[in-house]
Amino acid sequence: MLDTVIRGGIVVTPWGIGNYNIGIKGERIVAVGIPGDFVTDVGRTIDATGKIVIPGGVEPHAHSSFLSRGKAADVDVISEAAVWGGTTTVCDFALRRGDTDIFQSIEEKQGQWQEQSYSDYALHCLLMGTPPPKVISQIGEVIKAGFPSMKLFTTNIRPAVVPKKYGVDMGRVAHMMEQVAANGGILMVHAEDDEIV
Repeated sequence: MLDTVIRGGIVVTPWGIGNYNIGIKGERIVAVGIPGDFVTDVGRTIDATGKIVIPGGVEPHAHSSFLSRGKAADVDVISEAAVWGGTTTVCDFALRRGDTDIFQSIEEKQGQWQEQSYSDYALHCLLMGTPPPKVISQIGEVIKAGFPSMKLFTTNIRPAVVPKKYGVDMGRVAHMMEQVAANGGILMVHAEDDEIV
């Protein structure tokens, strides 16, 4: 039995656009069929006639409660706005500060998102300044724990928002790249040169 069927809309799929019925069980799309499919054993039917049905979008670069000339919007505001615009997953940054390790930063950021978000969410681990060897050595564990995305800066130039050093030196950049690559993660590098900037 399907929990929900969406029928009558113009559906955008990886293989093209057409008039399809969408079968949902729990929170997952489990079947896509032609008109006339999924007419029995359905809990709820949504009529999407005259509408376009698309997969949810992903916002890959959000800043909730992140210092940027003050405080960014809270999670509930960001996620509600995202959903209204068709974005169903928001990727925020877990900023490692001071003496904290990566897992503490993730836990802190998840605490802001859990039970306050209207959307799904994911986290990028943001490593700034001079991460100590202990933190760099956590990269593999963090990736295996389900947080494969890291970000770092190579410059300190930014309008007087963060007074401390947040650019990572090239030796640490190389070491972090090696750790991320060896563990199947992805590294975003805000790659600018202080002198060029």
